[in-house]
Amino acid sequence: MSTSCAKVTSVLYEYQHSEPHRAHETDGETTSTCFCVRVPGVGPLVLTNAHCVEQAPRGEVSLVLEHLGRQPVRARVSLFCPDLDVAVLELDDPSLLEPLEMEADCKPSTEVVALGFPLDSDQLRMSHGVTTGTHEHYVQLGSCSINSGNSGGPILSRATGRVVAIAAATLAGSEGISLGIPMRFAARAVNMTSQRLLRVPRLYSATCVPCTVAHAQHLGLALDHGAR
Repeated sequence: MSTSCAKVTSVLYEYQHSEPHRAHETDGETTSTCFCVRVPGVGPLVLTNAHCVEQAPRGEVSLVLEHLGRQPVRARVSLFCPDLDVAVLELDDPSLLEPLEMEADCKPSTEVVALGFPLDSDQLRMSHGVTTGTHEHYVQLGSCSINSGNSGGPILSRATGRVVAIAAATLAGSEGISLGIPMRFAARAVNMTSQRLLRVPRLYSATCVPCTVAHAQHLGLALDHGAR
């Protein structure tokens, strides 16, 4: 299964709302997990959580594939659905990841295994648990540890080896209850593409500020004041 998962790294950028053209790379970065799965009617896709890549500069992230060494592979966010917390990543060479099979139904009391790179781990880890119910559009997982870095990883049925959900978060205020996005919702997010209902990632917020000479020169504007 390590041939189907990858560690996702996104470098954080710092933006000054008054001088957005001076955005610069910071020392911070976020890590999460992605995986390749075969979606019926669509084909193999690399999925992760939308919240894992929403701040990725220009929609670009780096992947580390454990089975291919530590050389980063560039990927782009090609689909972004914040309402269902699902994103699709596009690689130059899709064959680098072997697709898993998915299972649309995720019934209670299903024994599962969550795969991911928790706490910035360089090795793929697994955590065992069982589905205990639902919370909004999530499936609840008992005794299945979902830590920072696990987000976006696959949750598989131990019985079938198929992906039943995407690891999303730990339920706030709970004792060991984690949340996953059932694959039927992930498939719905992907199918929404044809309906043009998906939004691009929010890379940074926008603020209206006075146009200075520096702004005008950087943007090639003829005027150094007002708005056009």
